Amino acid sequence: MAIKNVIVKIATAPFKALASLLGGDEEEFSQVGFEPGSAALSAAELEKLGKLAGALAQRPGLLLEVRGTAGAADAAAIAAAALVQRLATQKGESQQQRLNALYLKIYGEPSTTLLPPPAAGESRTPEQLQAQAAAAAEQRLLEAMAVSEAELRALAQERAQAIVALLIEGDKKIEAERIFVLDADTGAASSERVVVPLTLQAR
Repeated sequence: MAIKNVIVKIATAPFKALASLLGGDEEEFSQVGFEPGSAALSAAELEKLGKLAGALAQRPGLLLEVRGTAGAADAAAIAAAALVQRLATQKGESQQQRLNALYLKIYGEPSTTLLPPPAAGESRTPEQLQAQAAAAAEQRLLEAMAVSEAELRALAQERAQAIVALLIEGDKKIEAERIFVLDADTGAASSERVVVPLTLQAR
């Protein structure tokens, strides 16, 4: 009877049943987290997927669906990385100087033009003016480095493929025909991690 109950649980709630067998919770094994802007699997996620692969290898009746995801947090991270690369080519002793120099190069006017006029009686030191202009320039430059839908979709698909590759090429190899990559989702909610959901189906 106990064996029958386990089989029923796997058929009706696969991740919940597997998580209990693997010593974790359902949410942990039903998703894979990525740093914004990255498709690299962390050591913790590699370990988790290794356990999942071992469980799936012993349960050939289960199929896995992977939906790659990406979203606003990725767009912000990609734009920030692109800005860092551009700034590396600019001359300047400080980050503020490089930001102001890059803004001048791209827009043909100093970044101080982005600042509102000072309020009555307000005074700014040259250092304050440079810092405020640099902050405004950074915001404008990031907005200009818009990340396309195609870039986000490519990142989402790369994440899905990273998961699939680990499962079919790892120590516990899962047959490729048991893994299905669903259409990518580029509307992931912003958070510290971007989550790729996994779904199990009994065949």
